[in-house]
Amino acid sequence: MQDATAALACLRGERVELYFQPIRALGGAAGTEGPQGLRGEVLCRLRDEQGELIAPARFLGPIEAAGRGTELDLAVLRALFRLLRKHPAALPHCRQIAINLTGQSLASTSFQVELRTLLADSPLPLSALCFEVTETAAISSTASASQLLTDLRAKGCRIAIDDFGTGMQSFVRLKELPVDIIKIDGSFIRNVTQRGKDHALVQASVAVAEAFGAETVAEFVEDEETADCLREMGVQWMQGHLYSPPLPLAAMLAETAAQAGTVRA
Repeated sequence: MQDATAALACLRGERVELYFQPIRALGGAAGTEGPQGLRGEVLCRLRDEQGELIAPARFLGPIEAAGRGTELDLAVLRALFRLLRKHPAALPHCRQIAINLTGQSLASTSFQVELRTLLADSPLPLSALCFEVTETAAISSTASASQLLTDLRAKGCRIAIDDFGTGMQSFVRLKELPVDIIKIDGSFIRNVTQRGKDHALVQASVAVAEAFGAETVAEFVEDEETADCLREMGVQWMQGHLYSPPLPLAAMLAETAAQAGTVRA
């Protein structure tokens, strides 16, 4: 409860720090960071009263246990929009900015109302926003999740299922959800080059994505051998330290704007 209280104080005091981990095309297609466009996932850190950063492992569990996941999601989205407005020159180069939603937000009617209000004043075209939900959260509240995600998709946003593969028994229920992107869980990626069970599960995930007409993103890609294996299997995008660790989003937006200005000059 102390951790949850401290985290909520950070949220309400707008002490939210946003990081960004880029996603790179495995096949070398356009859509990577730089003047060609920012594509990746927004990651949240909190800053305590002493100015120290609090890692997600310390606050995500307590916030959700306290039933305040919707506050976290709304705080992140507000912080993101504030930051984007501070870097207007970078906005035309934001190709896909992914934001995570908790299971509590998927099930909350009041969250949906707040979210629609925020999106109505989005600094980005809604087509540049992607909402990520974990497979477990989406499956556990399929009816409400499907309604919210379908609404977001109708507005032009993209929908990604995160940590895909951790709920393999629930493949059938995924038919009820609108899906544009499937992010394959990193626990399967780490050992994919051994071409054992993890390799088979990744291959099955690629097949499911193809059947859904969805793109695939491999998480936690750490080395070239893994990237080559995933490319061979038909995975389209990768996210991990091989390409880039999470970096402060403000700095990435400033760099993108500066590079775009250099190109125009």
